[in-house]
Amino acid sequence: MPNSNTNIEKSLEVSIKHYRKFFVFLIIFVFMSLALMGALLFNKSYENKFLPNIYIENALASGKEQREIKTSLESKAKELLESKIKINVSGIDLAEISYSDLGVTYNINDIINNAWNIGHDNSLSSNYLAFKTFLLTQYYYLEPSFTETKFDQSITDLANIINKNPKNAELIIENGEIKTIAPENGKVIIKSELHQEIQKAISSRTNQITMQYQEEKAKINETDLTNAKTTAQGWLNQTLTLICEEKTIKTKSTDIGEWIKFSSNESTATAELDSTKIGTYVDSLSKQLNSRAHDKIIDGATGVVVDEGYNGRTIDKESAISKINQAMLNKTDSEITLDTIPVERKEKVVYADYTLGQYPGKYIEIDLANQKLYQIDANTLLGGYVISSGKSSMKTPTGTYSILEKNIKAYSATYGLYMPYWMAFIGSTYGLHALPEWPSGAREGESHLGIPVSHGCVRLSDDGASAIYNWADVGTPVVIH
Repeated sequence: MPNSNTNIEKSLEVSIKHYRKFFVFLIIFVFMSLALMGALLFNKSYENKFLPNIYIENALASGKEQREIKTSLESKAKELLESKIKINVSGIDLAEISYSDLGVTYNINDIINNAWNIGHDNSLSSNYLAFKTFLLTQYYYLEPSFTETKFDQSITDLANIINKNPKNAELIIENGEIKTIAPENGKVIIKSELHQEIQKAISSRTNQITMQYQEEKAKINETDLTNAKTTAQGWLNQTLTLICEEKTIKTKSTDIGEWIKFSSNESTATAELDSTKIGTYVDSLSKQLNSRAHDKIIDGATGVVVDEGYNGRTIDKESAISKINQAMLNKTDSEITLDTIPVERKEKVVYADYTLGQYPGKYIEIDLANQKLYQIDANTLLGGYVISSGKSSMKTPTGTYSILEKNIKAYSATYGLYMPYWMAFIGSTYGLHALPEWPSGAREGESHLGIPVSHGCVRLSDDGASAIYNWADVGTPVVIH
């Protein structure tokens, strides 16, 4: 009997062990099944949504679809790009600039993809992060990117606005006198530091940065201008005598002052002659010294040469600039003979501003509108000449007159000048004559012919006046219109 009981006990003990293993297996199976069902249900629930405990830009993204988050992020990115950073330098707000003007961009897709991949790309790391979201909250933020070219240019522009750059000492010339402008030290910020501070501000989303000015000294002081000032003063002290045929012009310090320019490098200044400005001066001389050509006038109806005209002359500008430059560099007073270039007359066919056959013999017709005198014999035009009649305040009278007297060289006490080939047609007040000359020997230039500038008389060239004087008798009619 004892042995029988022992066997029963052993058999019962074995059965209990088997049942215990079965129940453990059953519990594990049920737990795993529930976990698997939970995982399947979880995956199904978040198949198209962000997992729990995920925040994007501090807003809970869990349970939301990508398109919802994208719309929200687009609005946030726009808000950030419109944000502005104030730049305070030494206690003063000096500039302000927006993120967008700095070339900042935000990649919305990157942040969405990074947050979405948690639990959705089936990688080991993704599954680990998915499990981690149950324990720890995950945060994602828009990260700025910089378009380097635009960012660097914006920094340069800001520095130009903020910086008060030093001003070097400099020389200027006013009214032929050299003046010195004193240097000024500058106050500047370091551009590389501004670059770093703005990047930090954008990354941390702060709206102000604070910096301090640093003093920057001028590179050129008054003592560095000594050589340039000496050179320029030497030029200003010079006098050039410019000779163009019969006319002479002397330069003034105010003229030369316009030709001098100052330039500087890192440590000193130099004085130079500006050929362009000398050329401008030569152009101004041309107005006084050039002689314009007068066209050869041919009567279109008869083919008769009404006016032979004459060639003009103009200053050779390049030669003049070269000669003036060389004379200035020699640093001595000089006489310069200016070369001229002939200006050829042109031929011009015109139809009469005169009337043939007004008298059976010789007569003179003068057209004030066109500043022309015509030499006519009955129905034949013998010649024509350019004149200068009375100016607007002393007009030549119109009407029909005749030559009253002739004098090879009359003198006007009223104006203190001689009138060669004088031919009076109204008393001793109005007449025809050559261009006047003064007792000093100076002559009026032929450039006035064709322009009404006289005191009322009709002026002609020497050749024209001589021809009419020798041709016209006392009593020859003079018709003026």
